[in-house]
Amino acid sequence: MSDIIKADIFFFITSIAVALLSILTAIVLYHLIRIFQKTNLIIDEIQTEIHQAREDIAGFRASMRANKNMIKHIFKNMTPKVVRKTKTKKNDDQET
Repeated sequence: MSDIIKADIFFFITSIAVALLSILTAIVLYHLIRIFQKTNLIIDEIQTEIHQAREDIAGFRASMRANKNMIKHIFKNMTPKVVRKTKTKKNDDQET
């Protein structure tokens, strides 16, 4: 075969390969762009949820400060009362 025919075949195959690689690259870039857009939407939603959670926590803290005495009373009633037994002199004498 002549060198010109070999060169034509090489350039034909190369041009098809470049076209296929370009198409594949375009498809991959399209999907990457969609992934990044969805990621941005998710991040925006997370940021709004975090902002709402901060507001809820701030409101909860404010109500806890306002009801501090009530909470102390609740916890005071919930804890068991400890009764300490005192040793008498008789018990001390018997143990020694």
